[in-house]
Amino acid sequence: MRILPLLKSRQWRVKVTVGVVTALTVLVCVLNINSLNQYTSRSLLQKETVQKETVTKQNETKVVDPQEYDRMAVSRKGQAQAPVIVFLIHQHTNLDDLCLSMKTLVNIKPNTPMISFHLEDYPSLEDEAHLRSCSTGRSLYFAVVDLDDYPSGFTPLPNKDYSSAQINRFWTTGIWDHPALRPFDVVMRIDHDTCFSMPNAILPDFKNKFHNFHSQYFAGTVELNAARVGGMHALALEYMKEHKLIPGHTFLWQKVTNTFSAVESLPSFQDSFEVVRKEFMQRPDILEWHRLLTELPPYGYFTQGWNVDAERFLTMSIFGTTSSVDVDLVPGFVHKNLQRNIRNHKICTYPFE
Repeated sequence: MRILPLLKSRQWRVKVTVGVVTALTVLVCVLNINSLNQYTSRSLLQKETVQKETVTKQNETKVVDPQEYDRMAVSRKGQAQAPVIVFLIHQHTNLDDLCLSMKTLVNIKPNTPMISFHLEDYPSLEDEAHLRSCSTGRSLYFAVVDLDDYPSGFTPLPNKDYSSAQINRFWTTGIWDHPALRPFDVVMRIDHDTCFSMPNAILPDFKNKFHNFHSQYFAGTVELNAARVGGMHALALEYMKEHKLIPGHTFLWQKVTNTFSAVESLPSFQDSFEVVRKEFMQRPDILEWHRLLTELPPYGYFTQGWNVDAERFLTMSIFGTTSSVDVDLVPGFVHKNLQRNIRNHKICTYPFE
């Protein structure tokens, strides 16, 4: 008789325990369902918001002005085209001569796009139409170089024109970070005195995958105003000593040493043509060297007339090698002497009319 009440008591306790567990389980499920519903509602709301924003952005994109679309297309249509041809138009550029130079590009690989850089603002509609008429069917895009952007810490003097300094600074450091260049890997630079009088199956690319730089070197080509670049030579020596660098291209560095010993100036490549691999110029050590030249005291590009021609020769002498720097002549390349009115019309104009 004593065992039965005890058994009943235990059964009751089991039933109570099971009931409590069941109630707790139901409560947890209800809470989970409510949380899930709230999460689902938030997710749907977020998704709907994102969809609305996307539709809005798509609608905004569709209303872009056709002329602006051409300019924005640098970062879209150019993505599948690694090489690009670039030039910069400034106050001394002769657009008619540049047009003739652009027409000679029919002698190099087709379908390579071009970027026309401009100081401060996009070209006028008239200049844009003129340049497009010279593009020989290539895609032509437009980009701007900001002349009001100075190195941190540098204070420009009032009423002094720093356009030349900014142009040389752009070719040294600015171009490699410019948004217009993001889709491209290989950059061929031309100018209004450039002429390709013969077909070339390689340009605007390199002859092999090891090349990072291609320009032409003519013995005796130096910076005539020696006072402008003396500080660059001293800075290069100091930089190499501090970083324990040995010049990678001994032939070019010997030219640097001999030229400075003879006339206290620096040699330069042919300045109206070069092909450069962007990845090479974006190497951390080369970026550091270039920023030392353009962005840090003594700000020689702005205070002493340092320039990109001397920089290129120093850069390739220090960081280049005989296998990465190509100084071979380009067959059919002609450098027009515009100052003496020598335009070589027979091979640089008439065949392209």
